[in-house]
Amino acid sequence: MLTRLVNWYYRFVLSTQMIGFSNSFKILVLFHFSRQIRSINFKGKYFYFRGKTDGVVSHFYNIGYYIKENGRSIRTIIDAGANIGSETFRFRIHYPNAKILAIEASSENFKILKKNFSDDPNTKLINKAVWKSSGELYLYDGGGSQSFYVNDADNKGVIVGKIEAISLNEILQSQEIDEIDILKLDVEGAEKEIFSENLEWLQLVNCLVFEVPDSDVPFTTQQIYNQITRNGFKYRSYVCSECLVLIKEGLPWELKKVNGFYL
Repeated sequence: MLTRLVNWYYRFVLSTQMIGFSNSFKILVLFHFSRQIRSINFKGKYFYFRGKTDGVVSHFYNIGYYIKENGRSIRTIIDAGANIGSETFRFRIHYPNAKILAIEASSENFKILKKNFSDDPNTKLINKAVWKSSGELYLYDGGGSQSFYVNDADNKGVIVGKIEAISLNEILQSQEIDEIDILKLDVEGAEKEIFSENLEWLQLVNCLVFEVPDSDVPFTTQQIYNQITRNGFKYRSYVCSECLVLIKEGLPWELKKVNGFYL
């Protein structure tokens, strides 16, 4: 019990330093046990979340990543597995002029994502699952914090519905994207399928950010690196908190670890 209190106090102090007392009090005290839609105001913009349900709001004060441009602008970002948009929010703060494509499979998460970014003309929202090809997938309850995962077969999990799948190749074609400056993947183990075939899109990725997904699907990280090597690409690799950040060889960009979304 004492350890939990100490950890909570540490989070509260850290959060206060990052996003202020009022926002920290709302996230960690006032709305902590609520499941209703709530909001905080950060840098003049409201961000909506579902109280205790949305643990991703911790991204506002935990260690995160910033790709320093060094004269080479980041213009196009794909946030695959956007959830309610905490990392989309990061990208918008860091790169105010970038075109962002945020993709989320869960309709429940997508409702909040849409509430957060429907007024942003440079952010396109898509309610589909990123996969190796188009089709229809089962959507499963991943347990906790509105986490979901997809599969193309019934794997005996808790099915919450079906969702249309779309490949990265199809996304690039439909959105007329010829270069991906940052591709963030957080798709609960679907990374292994995405990196299994139809990899024409990979040559267009300048920076890849992903949480190590091996706890969901073993050996996924190895497969990602194998496909990068097999296709003749070289990336500088960095570890930042729970993410791996890969920056393509020859680019002047640098990884900077930041507290929350601050530069």
